[in-house]
Amino acid sequence: MKSLEYENTTLRCHFFNTKDELFQNENIRKAFTYAMDREDINSTIYFDTHKPSYSWVMGPVSTGENGSYREQVGETPLKDIMANQDPKELLLKGMEELGLGDDPSQITVTLSVGGTTQWLRTYGEYFQQKYEDVLGVKIELEQNEWGTFQSKINSGDYQMGYMSWTIDYNDPISMLEIMKSDAGSIPTFWVNEEYDKLITQASKEMDEAKRTELYKQAEQILLEECPVCPVTNEVYHGFVYSYVKNISTSPFNTMGMKKVYTSGR
Repeated sequence: MKSLEYENTTLRCHFFNTKDELFQNENIRKAFTYAMDREDINSTIYFDTHKPSYSWVMGPVSTGENGSYREQVGETPLKDIMANQDPKELLLKGMEELGLGDDPSQITVTLSVGGTTQWLRTYGEYFQQKYEDVLGVKIELEQNEWGTFQSKINSGDYQMGYMSWTIDYNDPISMLEIMKSDAGSIPTFWVNEEYDKLITQASKEMDEAKRTELYKQAEQILLEECPVCPVTNEVYHGFVYSYVKNISTSPFNTMGMKKVYTSGR
């Protein structure tokens, strides 16, 4: 028996209501994004079963003949953006810009989740502690059944939310197009005309290298303005007998067991 592990195409993330009085401010969104210790989250919450995420497009996604998108453009663009940035200073700067004074303890943010399980309560309690430790703010957890949660975020009745997203097909645009201003898939109400233009252009570009560069530019804008906050990429874990050969580790495999065989039983 041997273990089988591979990164799949589901991203777990936080997202911000950019029409909210607080999260309309880019520096405050950055503060809440940069304040996360993703390695600690992966260890404490997920027991190292997933992968800390510093990008919006997941690792297994390819652009075509040139292969992995992440290998072409870099694995951790958000980590590079975060380098030498102090989340607390960004929070204070954002508070000053909004005329909210200089006492983070007066800030209370509601984290909304789509479920009422104990796991989600524990998840919220983790962020209550960590955001208070790093930023000095207070976090309130709002738990609703999925239908109520979806209705509230669609109407903009939230501040910061948590959800997971799985892409539909093997191309970066499957993940990037959901953040266009007219998409509404993750209702952050974020609008960036340059981002929209890049995604529209990429959807028509036939040259793979040029298309990849457009994807890279768009993802950089998204991660710099922080309407969304990637946290972890899910990882598949399983076991297979050692004599079973040619098991696919691609989440986009459509062959099933067709090319699997046994040897050395």
